Amino acid sequence: MRRIAELDGLRGAAAVMVVAFHIFMNRLPWGWAAVDVFFVLSGYLITTIVLKQGQGPSWHFLAAFYTRRGLRTWPIYYLLILVLVLWGSNAPRALPYYLTYLQQAPRYWGGEVSGWVAMEHTWTLALEEQFYLIWPALVLIAGRRRTGPMALALAVASIAARGAGAHWFLLAGRCDGFALGAFLAAVLGNPDPARGRRLALRWAAGLGAIALLLAIGLAAQGRLLAVGDPTYFRAQATIASLASFALVALVTCSINHPLLAPLRMAPLVYLGTISYGLYIYHYPIVMSSQAICRYLGVRPGPVLWGTEALLTLAAAVASWHLIEKPILRLKDRVPYRSVRAWSRAKPVAVPNPIREPAEVMMAA
Repeated sequence: MRRIAELDGLRGAAAVMVVAFHIFMNRLPWGWAAVDVFFVLSGYLITTIVLKQGQGPSWHFLAAFYTRRGLRTWPIYYLLILVLVLWGSNAPRALPYYLTYLQQAPRYWGGEVSGWVAMEHTWTLALEEQFYLIWPALVLIAGRRRTGPMALALAVASIAARGAGAHWFLLAGRCDGFALGAFLAAVLGNPDPARGRRLALRWAAGLGAIALLLAIGLAAQGRLLAVGDPTYFRAQATIASLASFALVALVTCSINHPLLAPLRMAPLVYLGTISYGLYIYHYPIVMSSQAICRYLGVRPGPVLWGTEALLTLAAAVASWHLIEKPILRLKDRVPYRSVRAWSRAKPVAVPNPIREPAEVMMAA
């Protein structure tokens, strides 16, 4: 799947917003909502891959899919955990949960979530990994025609679960962004591309209008910018996911449009390319520097904020070129096209059953 400059630019802008939100100690209004842009993008891109590449025997595709995903997401995640443990970062007793992307899972049964300050932000990565594990298999089972309705139903169920009390750090209470992204992929996967874009833009307008009405309602109650109130944050999270869907749909349907030129700017596209590293590394850097300032009695200011931003950028750049990019070259050894090769070879009759394993192996 080719990279789309506008989506990389959007991802870069979202990463900058999240980093700024934490650097300024959560004082940037709605800065947290940028993670919902990531969720929608993840749902869209992953579902697009499944719909385009998920041909042939499902086990073969899933093996390739999970291997490629692991090569992208695991290396620097586990590297960060290793560095923090060796650094003496007070790893909690719940370390096994972090190692298996289940750090917030105890919330499902009312258990205690063991905090790890330097890794608090990885709840989003846990949700992504859980979604990656479940969703592709569901799409292959349901089939292309049922993917859109299934995704839309999942989004509604997640919003309802969050409204009923499901915590927003759990997949059950925050998978509406992923599901809406998957719905967008299903709509744009229409055999008639022009019709798919028209439908996507209509859904973007409709869900965007709902988000606007909810925002007006919260503003009328003086709660649009409310912080720390779970009741209102559930509504804010719904606004964020619906608005993120509208934004991603609008950008995806307007590739190469002159108005999207800012998203194609090389620096922003590059930030989108290294956005995973920006997200992974920024929080430990910010938390550590702020702890040092408190210890020294130094008040945070522009110098500290600039230093945190530069350290985050340096870590992400080094990580991309020295670790992530070399590892990603291994994805070439697990191509999706082998699935299509299997699909073409499967109907061919093999006259000698003894030769079948060799034929199958060659086709795979």
